[in-house]
Amino acid sequence: MAVTIQPPQPGDLITSQFVKDLIDELVDLDQRLALLEGLTPGGAGKVAISRIVPDQGIIGDTIQIQGVNFGLPAENIVVFEGAQPIVPTSGNDRQLNVSVPAVNVGTAGSKTVAVTVTSSGRGSDSASFTVNAAQATIPAGTITVTPGQIPANIQPGQTVIFPFTIGASVNMDETFNLVPSLPDPGANKTAWTAIVTSDSAGQIPIQGPLFIPKPPQGQLQSVAQVFVKLTIPVDAAVTAPFVKLAVSSVHNPPGNAGSPSNSFQANFTFGGQAQGPQTISFSISLFTGVNVKGDVSSASFPLPTPVVPPINGINYLFHKLQAGKYDFSLEWADTANNNHGWVASFGGNPATGTPVLTKTITMNAPGDWGPEKVAIVGVTGATPNTLKITVESQTNPTTDFGILNQGIKGA
Repeated sequence: MAVTIQPPQPGDLITSQFVKDLIDELVDLDQRLALLEGLTPGGAGKVAISRIVPDQGIIGDTIQIQGVNFGLPAENIVVFEGAQPIVPTSGNDRQLNVSVPAVNVGTAGSKTVAVTVTSSGRGSDSASFTVNAAQATIPAGTITVTPGQIPANIQPGQTVIFPFTIGASVNMDETFNLVPSLPDPGANKTAWTAIVTSDSAGQIPIQGPLFIPKPPQGQLQSVAQVFVKLTIPVDAAVTAPFVKLAVSSVHNPPGNAGSPSNSFQANFTFGGQAQGPQTISFSISLFTGVNVKGDVSSASFPLPTPVVPPINGINYLFHKLQAGKYDFSLEWADTANNNHGWVASFGGNPATGTPVLTKTITMNAPGDWGPEKVAIVGVTGATPNTLKITVESQTNPTTDFGILNQGIKGA
């Protein structure tokens, strides 16, 4: 629309009609501007959603709501149609991170719902999101968290990088929360900080959960390497410094049956030398029972195995243990179908009693330990599985531990 008022020339008389016409033009311009702002997403400082990434998922997935004028995450309320309102877990003025809440998808297997963001003083906006039914199976299995070499001569005021290896023996692809934890700095002391990164230089933070696929066919684990970048304040006065990494399944969190989760606490000493993992060595001293044979990597048992003495099993020796207490534990790599038909126990008769899956021993002096019997019973038709035997020092879990993956199959 063209402006019809002609500008006055030098010497012209400014009349009241001229001023009135000028005001009318300004009012019209303001109305047109307001109309344009109402048509432009985010105009006039209002909340506007541009897209949701990804645009579909299952309950528990973390998604990003992208747009403008969100302000602080805590100033927003997000409502998935048919679900309870939630507050974003994190974000910024252009992105909100939320977890998909419980939505009833009915028998159809999926449902497209309106996701509405309401921001304090900035209005609201909505976008569509498709909620799919929960997966037919949930992630199950075991996680191992193993620290790499601990840096030498760590001092207060430094930034230090700790490597960790995550081994996932799981039944399906899954994402895992990585949570580092640190010691309490004490009263009136600066808090320690840590981030998890994907590179050894500590430059690429891992944003959100880490994806780890299920192991390829024929492999026991999928392995991921991560790094914890630890910043130690100058005034650090902690007497037992450590950094701990906890790894937990997103869709089957700890507390649920079969939850793939674990953690490891890497202890260190200010000014100490480099500490690397020291693998405790294993050997088999004897196969016990009837027709049991194999080696330290794989053993075969007749099926069904006898359930009257002598119970079939394997006697292990553990070499070069230092003085102190050690925790022993047993677990199966694949817990599906009742461990594929196998039961293991530290001694006893696992077929007629409760299996003993953990025990603690005390070494009063350095040396070998054993023979330690692991009794094994398999039913008719039991299929191959892997028994993981772990030994870990209570005093120095970072440097004194060992893991043996023992293949078990029917003869």
